[in-house]
Amino acid sequence: MSADLPGNAPKGKRYRSERILDGVFAGAVGAGILLAMVWAGFALARATLDPFPTFASAKYPFKPFYWRIFYAFAALWLAWAVSIWKRWLRWRRDDVLLPYLGSVLAIAMGLGGWALGDSMLNALLDFSPAVATPIYVKNVFHRYSSSVRFGNSSTRHASVHRRDDPGQRAVINWQGCAVPDEVPVSPFAVLQLSRGALGVPWFKFSIDCRPLRVDDKPLFKDRYLGRGQPLVIFTIAGYPPAGPKDANDSFHETYRDVLGALSKLAKNGNGLAVRDAEDVIEGSRSALHEDDVASLLQQLAPLHQASDEKVRSAGGAALAYARDAVLSFDRPALAARWARTLAEAVPGTEMVFIQTGDYRDPAFEHLCSTCRSLQEADVNEEILNLFISKAPGSNVDWREEERVVLADGAGRRAFAAPMRKIARAPELVALLKADGAPVPSSHQDH
Repeated sequence: MSADLPGNAPKGKRYRSERILDGVFAGAVGAGILLAMVWAGFALARATLDPFPTFASAKYPFKPFYWRIFYAFAALWLAWAVSIWKRWLRWRRDDVLLPYLGSVLAIAMGLGGWALGDSMLNALLDFSPAVATPIYVKNVFHRYSSSVRFGNSSTRHASVHRRDDPGQRAVINWQGCAVPDEVPVSPFAVLQLSRGALGVPWFKFSIDCRPLRVDDKPLFKDRYLGRGQPLVIFTIAGYPPAGPKDANDSFHETYRDVLGALSKLAKNGNGLAVRDAEDVIEGSRSALHEDDVASLLQQLAPLHQASDEKVRSAGGAALAYARDAVLSFDRPALAARWARTLAEAVPGTEMVFIQTGDYRDPAFEHLCSTCRSLQEADVNEEILNLFISKAPGSNVDWREEERVVLADGAGRRAFAAPMRKIARAPELVALLKADGAPVPSSHQDH
């Protein structure tokens, strides 16, 4: 960038030194602009402002390099400013402010280009071999910034550390992980890590990661799923029972009426008792679950023309079903029934009762020798979600629907049902017997 006018150019050493200084100035600025353009190409291709991610604990790992470039540009500009001032004096011109302003703009553009391209230089000038480095992912989160392609957007980052050296922690760009946002990611991943030409470790944009597996993290404390030992998981709504506690309230009266009508049906076995039972069950819709009401009516429908013996037999079955339906509203009694049934049928079955929310009901403590009672905060929510929220036939959040789920020895979700469906206990028992449920030594004295 020369400001010499035709016919006024100095000769000899001074001329050559000014030309060299102009060339160095223009080259430094041009190189910075070129770096910015190349960096922008990589950023557009990868849709991120960090196309060459680094593995460094410092928030600004290239800060020392940036300051060296800044001081170099400052010295270069000062030398060029003195040179142009002398030339302007020699030419007796008074508009020296114009080249100064232009040079400051050029310096800013060049310096900005070098600042953008520092991570790119660190990667492209690094010829050392990449080393597969296992890392542990503590958590994945979003940072909001301006994206080259999409404007304002969020980018994924992860807080990680090396598995062979937990002290080497870093927050890295997680855009190279192909696992979608809505899928929990495994804490175990691998980076292709290199030393970096500028001394800052960097890794290839693509990250070797995978979705979370049930045996990646403990469900609670040191208890992992899928490591040979089956576990029956119960979720208990963390709030007091919704129904009134008074023995004379309308809910309990309805329960008594239903059980009384079915008891008469099982004892008397006549058409009149069938009609009375149907009327009572139809009036119980506000107190019983809708599917239980429908099931009871379906059991009674064929009995109008049946023999008394058949009516009594079917009435006994309906009475047993109704007792289970009423039991579902007494959560502690229902949990105790599940625990007792499983413990007696398959001794050593390990069970955990997880109470959601802040309310802790002591009635779920010590239901059996191999039972645990935990709060929602005591368990790993990501692992629990794999079994409860996505349980077959459930579209309800596990914090709102009380369920029983079996994680078998291989970590598969082998059984899932609403907790109130105590009639399905034999099905769960059969699965436990097939899978095997040895007595866990750590819970013998629980």
